[in-house]
Order: sequence, then structure tokens, then C-alpha cells
Amino acid sequence: AGLSDRLVKEFVAPTLQVGLFKPPNELSAAVAMELLYFYALAHQTAFDVRWIKKRSIAELLIAPLAERLIERHNLDVRAKCFVRSIDVDDATKKVTSITYADGAAGGEEKCLENVDAVVLALGAKGMKAVVGGSPKLAKACPELCKACSLNAIDVLACRIWLDKYVDTLEPANVLSRFEGLLGAGGTFFMLDQLQKDDEQLLWG
Repeated sequence: AGLSDRLVKEFVAPTLQVGLFKPPNELSAAVAMELLYFYALAHQTAFDVRWIKKRSIAELLIAPLAERLIERHNLDVRAKCFVRSIDVDDATKKVTSITYADGAAGGEEKCLENVDAVVLALGAKGMKAVVGGSPKLAKACPELCKACSLNAIDVLACRIWLDKYVDTLEPANVLSRFEGLLGAGGTFFMLDQLQKDDEQLLWG
């Protein structure tokens, strides 16, 4: 969508990895744009971009995108709707309908039938709510139940004690694009540089 492979590899992917701990292919466009807007674009002096001064990402980017998809591809966009449950046929193990709360109608419960497929673009909390209200789905897809047992995002924080001082250009920075990371990314903080005025407290 107008992004070069180099831009994605060297900027977009590392930024999303550090900010949301997920690669671009596992994030929705809306979430990615929100993160890039607040995490990267807000630093006007560091990036050559046009700053959005009025209105929101939803108004300037998401709404026009939705309108275009509706106009060109006959897409049915239902805003302010929250899935309550997903029904699955016991015999075929396929989704048959979705029950959702329509926020635009005061939370009225509605049903969407004759469903061909469902994409679960949900976090751990949302997944718990949907699977918890969908016993047939939970039975048909035990891996979703395992996903619901996760109480956090896929991130690990650890302190590594080095046996010597390591000189770096900055005391904190992003790390990515190393083959050994297998697609992951992170941020390092050199505490001995950040807290050099009180090393006794740092090292104990």
C-alpha cells in the first residue's frame, strides 16, 4: 500500500515490534496507524512527515478507507458493534452465525447468519469474552481456549548482568533485524549509563 520493502523492514516493522510487540502481519491497519501516529509521528523533529493537527486518525484515515471499501467493494461496515458469541455447527465444525451487540442501537443484541468465515482480530481480553460466550466454538477449537488463558501480550522483560562496561551510542535504543531474533524485536536500556550517578544503588 505504497510502502517499500525497505521502509517496512527498517522502520515500520521494528517500531511495531517495540510498541506493540507484534509484527505488522499480526496487527490490524487501524492499530498500526494509531501506534505509528502516537509513537513516531508525534516526534516532528525526528521524522520528515506531515503532522496531523486536526481531527483524529479515525476521521482522517479510517472513515475514508471504510467509505471507499463500501463504495467499490460493497463492504458492510458495522461500527460500534461488539461480538458476544460465535455459533458453530457440531457436525461440520463451521461457523454458522454471530451474535453481537449493536452499540448504534443502544446495545441491542442482533444476529448475523449465513457466515462463510470469521477472522478473530482480538487481543487476549477480547478473545476471552468471545470464547467464553461461545461454548460450541470453545469445544471445536481448543487452541482458542489456550489463547484465552494468556494474561498478557507476547513480551519478555529481563535484566542481564554484564561483566564489563559496554559503550553504546545511546543508553536506550531499539534492536531488531537480527536473524537470531526470529522476527522479534525489543528495546534495551543500559542502566549503568542511565543511573551512573548512583551505581551503588543499581548494583547493590
